[in-house]
Amino acid sequence: MKIILLGGTGNIGNAILKEALSKEHEVISVQRDLNKLSVKDSKLKAINGDLFNYENIVDQIKGYDVIISALAPTFGNEESFKSLTKNVISLAKESGISRVIAIGGAGSLKVSPGVELVDSDKIKGYPAEWLPTIKVHKEAREIYKNSDLDWTFFSPAEFIEHGDRTTKFRLGGTSLVVDKNGSSKISIEDYAIAMIDEVESNRHIKEQFTIGY
Repeated sequence: MKIILLGGTGNIGNAILKEALSKEHEVISVQRDLNKLSVKDSKLKAINGDLFNYENIVDQIKGYDVIISALAPTFGNEESFKSLTKNVISLAKESGISRVIAIGGAGSLKVSPGVELVDSDKIKGYPAEWLPTIKVHKEAREIYKNSDLDWTFFSPAEFIEHGDRTTKFRLGGTSLVVDKNGSSKISIEDYAIAMIDEVESNRHIKEQFTIGY
């Protein structure tokens, strides 16, 4: 597969990049600062690009199969993430790429019938500064839903951080995946595995799905 990766220098994006290359996929990584990309591989091409001014990217990514958006909201300017999401969609359309898989947040996952995490009592235990990011991820999901792309919104578990690449995890739909103790966790490394699995399988076209142990 030929993959466009947006946000490949972030924690999750970098893990996705390494996983994609390990599976022999060709990758174009788009970032504003080329010096931040430390990964070197014959199957990797890095190009300079800013999603708020993406016109110079369009011709460089034509002919690729899928865009993975590992972009995240900017702390203190979370509202701009909605414009960024719309630009990802526009970039895909103008490049002739119909398939987009985006990292979502766990806040839009259900924790009980009809109740999403962001609207539940559980959210009261979160630091206040996290809430704008949680909320804008949910709004991004709606933006993708209203597009005519073959989108997928891949929400991680409630807590995601670097850990082991176990290959042993569970996938879910729109409800939070929890273990027998009620915890919802996933390593970045296992999340990356599931992301590339989705690239290869296209199991969740026009759907949100999630992961956890």
